[in-house]
Amino acid sequence: MRLLIALFGVGILLTQSGCIGEPLEELGFITTQIDSIRVGDNFGAAVIYAQLTSTLPNDDKIVGYGVKWSRQVNADESALAGSVETKRVEGIVNPSFAVSIPDLALDSIYFFQTYAQHKEGQTILSRVVQFRLGVSLSIEEHQQKNDTLLLRARINGLRNSGPIANLREFGVLLEEEKPGGNKINHLIALEQARDGLFTVMIDSVQFNQKYLASLYIKSDNKTWPSLKYNLKTTGGWRRLVDLKHPNYGSASISMSSASAFIGFGYPENCEPNGTTAVSTFNLSSNILTYLPTSISFPPIYSVAWKINDRIFCGFGEYTGGQFNCNPNARCSVFEYNVSTAQFIESAFDACDSLKPRSRAAAFTIKGKGYVGLGVRFSGTRSVYLNDFWEFDPMGKGGEGSFRSIKPLPVKENFGFDNAGRQFPIVFQFEDRVFVGGGSLGSIYLNDIWEFIPPKNDSDKGDWRFAGFFPGLPRDEMVCLTINKKGYLLLGYHNTLGEQADVWEFDPYTSSSNQVWKKLPDFPGESRASPIAFVVGDQFFIGGGKGTRRKGNQLTPSFPVDFWQFVPSN
Repeated sequence: MRLLIALFGVGILLTQSGCIGEPLEELGFITTQIDSIRVGDNFGAAVIYAQLTSTLPNDDKIVGYGVKWSRQVNADESALAGSVETKRVEGIVNPSFAVSIPDLALDSIYFFQTYAQHKEGQTILSRVVQFRLGVSLSIEEHQQKNDTLLLRARINGLRNSGPIANLREFGVLLEEEKPGGNKINHLIALEQARDGLFTVMIDSVQFNQKYLASLYIKSDNKTWPSLKYNLKTTGGWRRLVDLKHPNYGSASISMSSASAFIGFGYPENCEPNGTTAVSTFNLSSNILTYLPTSISFPPIYSVAWKINDRIFCGFGEYTGGQFNCNPNARCSVFEYNVSTAQFIESAFDACDSLKPRSRAAAFTIKGKGYVGLGVRFSGTRSVYLNDFWEFDPMGKGGEGSFRSIKPLPVKENFGFDNAGRQFPIVFQFEDRVFVGGGSLGSIYLNDIWEFIPPKNDSDKGDWRFAGFFPGLPRDEMVCLTINKKGYLLLGYHNTLGEQADVWEFDPYTSSSNQVWKKLPDFPGESRASPIAFVVGDQFFIGGGKGTRRKGNQLTPSFPVDFWQFVPSN
């Protein structure tokens, strides 16, 4: 027997020696070829449609046939190279056959050959045909709105003729780009696994975090991920668990990098409640814990300042139990001890030194407290104050004492030099303090002054004009500082109502037009006088008072939503 391998058609011709003139049916001839390759019904599969032709007297001389494939070919592309895989067709020889190859890589070129194996050991190969699934998964861009991430993703080349039988899971994997980082596996409805561009919305992402995002499709046996997409989130707002009680007009101050103190305020319009008068906040739980007190009528619009482990909270106004909103200014000061977590109700009275006041300013520099500005009430008349006082916690045998220092001026272009103000702006950056803004009656101020502390017990200190707030002048706003940036937001204007805008203040910038920068608005309801405090490198805001429309009427509102804000870094 002599074997001649025909190169064209990649077949084999079998003849008997010396029998050229014998009848044709005694000749044996085998060929195999690939007709086409198509994407399979199952995701990641290719189907090879092929033919096997044989003129052998008996088909049992073909002992095996099927498909071979690899990702490499030799130099002239006439044969497979590298790692070659094989799938054999079982059963009787079929002249037309189809072989499905599962779980192929989406973005790789494959090289295929069909084969037929003669029982005497010869193997017949078809010509090499290359094929690529042509399916691509990608994430193209992202947007962020507070703690919600929007990813624009795309699928190309996917069959759209109906459900994909082997598809089990479709989604986005979001991984924090750090050792041991958290992973978010966001599932997408399987029916959305179709060609085209689509948006994936992922909630509750971390702020200022580097992520690796990948779109993936998963079958019974394999997961196909897209290339990883690098992104970094910015800061923003996150809504937390609502407050148990409404609260506005409280005095809040940070106790540590993980906790804060919230003193007094009203839970509803002109209705004080001693059971919710004092609370603390802990970062580990993100909720307020109310401390029991016997104060029947706690003040509203008081101020707080902290010296070492002692928090002093006082002044403000109250209605004396008459819920008619006719306020009486106070000058009582209470104390909270951070170390012992004890609220000391035996308040001392500062009225022998300075006038009662509400809606004032307070801060601390180098172990001394400073209180000033605000309003007091004389019958139906409001008296706006511009005086300032230094508080020595060791005075009067440790009870604390006040002495008068230089009052806060008003920028001359307002037409008056020594007018007082209520609800002032206060920013403190370690030993640098800026005070200004606020209102007196229906007049709103936007001048800002830097405080120059007294050098000694006989010095009165001074004030340096530091510019104007460029936004809408207002009162009852929030002023907080994180690192070397200040944040002014919310507040009230008597003709424009409650506000929702947010401003960033940078007194350290070298660019004069970058001192103030407007940020995206607060996402919650516009409001004034909410709870507000800094803990670590973030601040928290909740409650307050606002206005809601019911039909044609505007009615007061007392929201209980509670929010976290993390600045971008």
